[in-house]
Amino acid sequence: MTIPLWKSTMDHPVASAILRPSPGKFHQETGKDDKPSDTKELLVLDHGIQETEKGHTTSEDDDDPDSVIEDISSPSEEDHPSRILTQRRIEDNFYFSQWVKDKHTEIVRSAPAQALGDENRSVAWIVRQAESEKIINTPREYQVELFEKAKEKNIIAVLDTGTGKTLIAALLLRHTISQELEDRRAGKPPRLSFFVVDKVSLAYQQYEVLKCNLDCNIARFYGTGEQSSDTMEYWKKKTEQNMVIVCTADILLTCLHRAFVTMAQINLLIFDEAHHTKKNHPYARIIKDFYAALEKGDLRRPRILGMTASPVDSKTRHIDIAAAELEGLLHSDITTVDYTKFNMAIKPPEDTIITYSVRGKPFPTALWQRLSGLVGKNDIFKNLFAYAEACTQELGQWCADRVWQINLPEDTISKIEAKMEKDFAKDNPTGPISDLDSQRLNAREAYRIVAEYPLPPVEKIPSHLSHKVEVLIDVLAKHFNPATDKCIIFVEQRWTAILLEDLFKQPSLGLEGVRPGHLE
Repeated sequence: MTIPLWKSTMDHPVASAILRPSPGKFHQETGKDDKPSDTKELLVLDHGIQETEKGHTTSEDDDDPDSVIEDISSPSEEDHPSRILTQRRIEDNFYFSQWVKDKHTEIVRSAPAQALGDENRSVAWIVRQAESEKIINTPREYQVELFEKAKEKNIIAVLDTGTGKTLIAALLLRHTISQELEDRRAGKPPRLSFFVVDKVSLAYQQYEVLKCNLDCNIARFYGTGEQSSDTMEYWKKKTEQNMVIVCTADILLTCLHRAFVTMAQINLLIFDEAHHTKKNHPYARIIKDFYAALEKGDLRRPRILGMTASPVDSKTRHIDIAAAELEGLLHSDITTVDYTKFNMAIKPPEDTIITYSVRGKPFPTALWQRLSGLVGKNDIFKNLFAYAEACTQELGQWCADRVWQINLPEDTISKIEAKMEKDFAKDNPTGPISDLDSQRLNAREAYRIVAEYPLPPVEKIPSHLSHKVEVLIDVLAKHFNPATDKCIIFVEQRWTAILLEDLFKQPSLGLEGVRPGHLE
C-alpha cells in the first residue's frame, strides 16, 4: 500500500515525494494484484542520504556543531515551499514505491524465517536485495526496438512510468561498453558512460539495477561528499577504475566545470527524467556549456539517451513547441513505440480518493509563544518556528508541540551553543561578549521549557490532530489489522517524516499492527 500525502506550504522538497497540492483530498493508491506479505512494516520516506559510492554511505560527522541544527537553520535555496510537483513526478514516485513494495514482498517470502523479524530493514536494503535477478537478457520487443534506435542516433525515449526504460539504458550501456573495450584494445584513450539522474532516490535505484545487469565496475555519487572528492586525483582514480558512473546532475556539472572530467572522456550520456532539460537546470547546463561546444560529427561527442514518461511539463500550453525545444536542447529526436505492444504488461493502480476537511489557519501554540520570547529572533531556530506554526494546520497542534521535543533534546544544547559562538564570531566579531552570553542563557531556558513541557498523550481529536492525519490513521488502522500490508508514505520534509513515525508509535493511538520507521 502506498499513501501519497499532501503538498504542504511548510514542507521543503526532499527525495521521493508523492504529494498532492490540491486542498481537501489525498490519494490512496494500490496495485490490483497486490498480495499480502508475512510481516508488517510502514516506512515514512524523507531525504537525508549523503554521497555514496559503490553502495557505501557517507554521513556528516556527529561532532560537527553545524550538523545538529542543519535542518533548523540551513534549508537549501532550491528547497522552496512554493515548489509544485507535477503529475508526472507524482506518478514516477508512485511507481518507485510500488516497485519497492513488490520487491520487498518477494524478498520476505524467500528469506529464512529468522530474518523476517529484522527491524532494521529499509528501502535501501530492499533496493539492494531486489535486483538479484538479471533483467537485461529478457527485454521485451518494444525495448529492443528503442535500443536499436538509440544505437544509431541520439534519442529521447518516451515511455510510461513503470514500463522498463532503465532496461533500454542497460542494453545501450552494455553495447557501449563492448565498443569501448574494443577501442581500448585498439589503443584509443579510455572513455566512460554517465547515467545522470535528477533525484537521489533514482540514483539509488538505477545504480542497483545497473550493478546487477552490467559486467563492469560502476560507481555512484550524490549529495555532498568528503573533501577528497574535490580533487583532480580523486576523480582521475574513479574514472580509471569504473566504466559507468551513476550520479546526480549537479555532480557531473561540477566535475565538468572543474575539468575533473571532460566531455571528450564520455562515450554515453543518459539523462533520466529528461524533460527537466530546460532553462538553467543542470541537465541543460551540461549540454549548453559542454556538449554543444563539440562539433557535430566529432568522434569525441558522446551518444545521448534521454528517458522520460512525458517530454513536456504538465503546465506547458504549447506542447509542440516545448517538445521541439527539448529535442533541440538535447540534440536528440523524441522517439516512442506502439503502446499496444506493452499494454498487457502494465498493472495500473487503483486510485481511491479520500476527502478531508481543512480546519482553520496556522497559529502559534502556547509553547511556541513561550519559546519565541526567548529564541524567536535567533536565526538558528527561524525555520523550526515557521514549521511548528504551519504544523498546527497540516498535522495538528499536538504534532506542532511535539516537534520541539524531537528537535531540541537536552543532549544537543552544547552543539547549539557551539553554533551560536561560530555565528557570533562571524557576524558580530566586535560585539560585546555579554550579547553572546545572553543568547546562551535564552537557549538553555528554551531547552528547559521544552524538556519540562507536559505534552499529553495524543488522541484522535480535533484539538490534537488535523483531520487529514485522522483520516490517514483510519486508513492505516484498516490495512494493518490484521497486519498483512506494507505501506510507504512519501512526504516532502524530514521533520514531517520523523513526526509521523513518532506519532504512529504513540500507544494512545492503538495502532498495534503498525511498525513504523523513516528512511534518512
